[in-house]
This record gives sequence, structure tokens and C-alpha cells, in this order.
Amino acid sequence: MTDNEIDKQTNEETIQEYGQAFGVKTEKEGWYGNELQTKPTLMVDPGTGKALILRTFEFAKNPEFKTKAITKQELFNMHWRQIRVMLWGDGLVPNEDAEPRIVIDKDKYRIFILCQPKLNTFVADKLKTLQDIFKKK
Repeated sequence: MTDNEIDKQTNEETIQEYGQAFGVKTEKEGWYGNELQTKPTLMVDPGTGKALILRTFEFAKNPEFKTKAITKQELFNMHWRQIRVMLWGDGLVPNEDAEPRIVIDKDKYRIFILCQPKLNTFVADKLKTLQDIFKKK
């Protein structure tokens, strides 16, 4: 049996065990699929490891630029020098394991960068575990 056959068999078994089939008929065609669910698993974050900080930079759109004419990469490149200086001033460096994200709204856009403190930099913020972040209020 090849790896693809094993993967296919495993996928089919998973769908049978955890899946629920559904179908929707339209005038011209039908759409069919499966909804999968998993068993709930408790996430426990012991709070060990390096501190990671998510920094958000918000910018208003320049009316001279057309959104479709500029890519997200070009937007990021236009602000990278300024962002890098601001992070350096706060004692932070970008985490290379996570790529920056850009969210574009109607009249503004935000750049999200995951950072970590530079070596021998004190973090004054209260660090949170996953349980703290997802705690129901």
C-alpha cells in the first residue's frame, strides 16, 4: 500500500468517524460536502518559554493610492523602516517564525507583527498564558 492510499484510507475513516455529510441543491447544480468535528481537548499552557508580543500598527489609507494597485507586500515595504525603528525603540525584534499580517479595511489598514524582547531587555507588561487570553469574562 502506498503513502497516498494510507492517507486516503485514513481521511475516509476520519470522515466516517467524525464527519457529517450534507448537500445543497440549487437550480443548476448540487453542492455536497462533509462537516468534521473533533473531540474537545483541554489546552494547558504552563507559561514557560520566551515572551512573545503582538504589536499592531494602524495607518490611514492615502487617497492617492488605489487599493488594487498596491499589494500587501508593497504596503508593508513602505512602512517597514518606520516599524523597525519603533520596535527597536521599544526593545523588540520581530519574531522570524511568524510572518507579518496585514488587514485592509475601508479607510485604514493594520499591520500585525509578532515580536520578542531583545536580549537582556526587561518586559514590563504582564505576560498572559493561553488560559488567561481565552478566559471567559
